[in-house]
Amino acid sequence: MKNLKVILAAALLTVSAPAFAQFANSGNSSSADTEDYNRVGITYENLNISPKGGDGFGLNGFGINYIHGFSVSSTLPIFVETGLKYSANFHSESEEMSGDDLDVKTTFMSLSVPVNVAYKFAVGDGMSIQPYLGLNLKLHLMGKQKYSYDGESESVNVFDKDDMDGDAWKRFQLGWHIGAGFNYNQFYVGLSYGTDFIKIAEKVNTGTFSLGVGYNF
Repeated sequence: MKNLKVILAAALLTVSAPAFAQFANSGNSSSADTEDYNRVGITYENLNISPKGGDGFGLNGFGINYIHGFSVSSTLPIFVETGLKYSANFHSESEEMSGDDLDVKTTFMSLSVPVNVAYKFAVGDGMSIQPYLGLNLKLHLMGKQKYSYDGESESVNVFDKDDMDGDAWKRFQLGWHIGAGFNYNQFYVGLSYGTDFIKIAEKVNTGTFSLGVGYNF
């Protein structure tokens, strides 16, 4: 995931450059481009947890989100977006110890509130490309690791001081993200990547890549 920001930035530039050129040549956008909108969607997500000096791991999962776009200009398609997103991510791994397998299952669930600035480039009849940049506030609802070994199991809540010997992880995080979406009439396809300003734990970084579809109304 370390090179993902570079790859994503290049991808956003690739898809946005032709749109910007067409927008600049046309000199205007349709009236629909400046109207408020709502969007519901579902995403595939990869949450990457990377301890400094240790082995990181990725949790695959999904997100369900609602976005409302507020138009901030009657002539330019500039929007401020906000909404709510529920995410659930999972990871399983197994390691052999003393002839038996140690199984570790990790589950994270969270709610996040994004605040984005977006610009909509018209690229054809009913079609537009919409890059955005924003912040998000995240509340972790669950962070559980279940260890199973030799017929016994134990669960650890990473946000509990007792379970983590006083070094509980943070339930609240503030982060940033960058992304872009493609609108075709009411349908939406988008991708994004972001990291957190507030680390989930000391010397533990997190990053999230998402790819999703949605419906505008």
